[in-house]
Amino acid sequence: CERNYIMRNSDGMIARLGQNRYRISIEGNPKPDGSRNRIGHVVRGTREDAKKALAILKVQNNQKAVDISDITVADFFKAVYLPDMMKLGDSDRLAASTYRGYETDVRLHIAPSPFGDTPLNKLTVRGIKQWAQAVENPLLFHGWSQAPTPSQ
Repeated sequence: CERNYIMRNSDGMIARLGQNRYRISIEGNPKPDGSRNRIGHVVRGTREDAKKALAILKVQNNQKAVDISDITVADFFKAVYLPDMMKLGDSDRLAASTYRGYETDVRLHIAPSPFGDTPLNKLTVRGIKQWAQAVENPLLFHGWSQAPTPSQ
């Protein structure tokens, strides 16, 4: 029943709080005093949005058993890759302008493209090559999957 939807398992917990509101949480490492450490937050959107947010939360907290079909390329870059770039050690830290360039590339070139909507488990070498070629030719960019082949 959607009204009282609660999912609890080793993947984490999703509980419906109200219309289009879900609480997601995972079990983190124990606190120094040995007590439980639940990590989570409230998600606004559909149950599918909550499932995707739970998968991202697991990746962000280094819990490897994640169903990557719930995470798109754009979600991964926004929620995992870019934040990790900010956490690098001093010797590896990016200049602020480099980070802004990466963030701009994700926002302008990856997220709005069909490539950004691709679930991670559906990525193929061919698809990545098609996207990269389309980025090089801005006229094809937003329709990269329908781009004409050289023989056409």
